[in-house]
Amino acid sequence: MKPRVQDEWSEPTAARARELLGAMLGRRVLVIGDSALDAYVAGEVERISPEAPVPVLAVEREDYLLGGAANVAKCLVALGARTTLCTVVGDDADGELFRNEAEGIGIPPPSRRSPRRSRSDSARRWHAR
Repeated sequence: MKPRVQDEWSEPTAARARELLGAMLGRRVLVIGDSALDAYVAGEVERISPEAPVPVLAVEREDYLLGGAANVAKCLVALGARTTLCTVVGDDADGELFRNEAEGIGIPPPSRRSPRRSRSDSARRWHAR
């Protein structure tokens, strides 16, 4: 059997991965795209709704995380990149929450706000057992 040759399509070695990750430190990166505010809702299922076969959740906790292009920007910040996010955010309470989350992890606030932009979110609900 021939030995495997390291090429551009194979998995990097651990040393190469460390080298690549280290190269992100201080790099300036522009991320352009649609962003979302991912909502995670946790609670206990109290009962099944009589109107439809769906569980009724007693909400115990809600968490909001940056999603879409903002999640990519968040990951780049974690790698040490100086990241700028170019996206449109609503000019409402959800947009304010989005901007606060972004600023809290070191992403400058998006410069474009739109009163017509509705909340872009994806909600995930789960119950505790």
